[in-house]
Amino acid sequence: MATIKSLTRKIRALKNTRKITKAMKMIAFTRFRRAHKALGDSRAYGEEMGRLVSRLLPAAETPHPLTLPAPRPSGKILIAAFTSERGLCGALNTNMLLSLVPFLSERLAKGVAVTFLNCGRKGNEFFKRKKIAVQIENEPPLKKITPAGARGLADRLAREYAEGKWDEVWVVWTECHSIVRLTPTLERLLPVSLKAGGEPAAGASMLLEPDADTVLDGAIRDAVRTRVFGCYLGENASEHAARMTAMENATNNATVLIDHTTLVRNRMRQAAITRELIEIISGVESMKD
Repeated sequence: MATIKSLTRKIRALKNTRKITKAMKMIAFTRFRRAHKALGDSRAYGEEMGRLVSRLLPAAETPHPLTLPAPRPSGKILIAAFTSERGLCGALNTNMLLSLVPFLSERLAKGVAVTFLNCGRKGNEFFKRKKIAVQIENEPPLKKITPAGARGLADRLAREYAEGKWDEVWVVWTECHSIVRLTPTLERLLPVSLKAGGEPAAGASMLLEPDADTVLDGAIRDAVRTRVFGCYLGENASEHAARMTAMENATNNATVLIDHTTLVRNRMRQAAITRELIEIISGVESMKD
């Protein structure tokens, strides 16, 4: 049975835990603001890059290899999943990976060999636990999310697709729209889906050096890099948003436990005082007799 002393220790421990979770929430909020701003800048750049590529497509003499289906289908696809590097962010990774299950089931039923590229530390456990028949590869985590860091992965995926190793390359991540709106997103990265359009304004002309195909090649590869970088940024912002929500819930739960434990301790203390008073009164009455 709990004693007043043990309940006091428990209350002290809960208060210390509440201080930690409240501090972690504030840290996550600060990091989220910075990550969300970077994500917004990346989105604007990616949209403008897409419009540029659409304007360049009509000027190209030959189709770009990254926009064409695989010349020799291998029956293999790659899914690059961007998960968080740390925990304490609720069901963020689980919800994102669960959204993959219908897609995986459909492709596996068609006999497609699926390779899962884990870009983050929280993806391996999910597939081992679910026992899904996919091959798992691990991408070394980025020490810091930068365009240069994401470029290595993007160039690798583009090279392997151009060499015919994969029929398709997909990316899955959690898109962060706001603190309370985190959406698991699955998108095909390669072959690039683009539509020609966006002609220059009347009276305007484009001078492309050295030629349209070279400029288009650089633009498409930069668009792929921007998308991979955006996946890293989106998952990073979502991680901080989910952690902030999780720490807020933990802080509220700690407050409820503190209030409940304090009430139990006070009742025990009052009962002990009442019992002692009864004993004193009983002793006094027995002495009078």
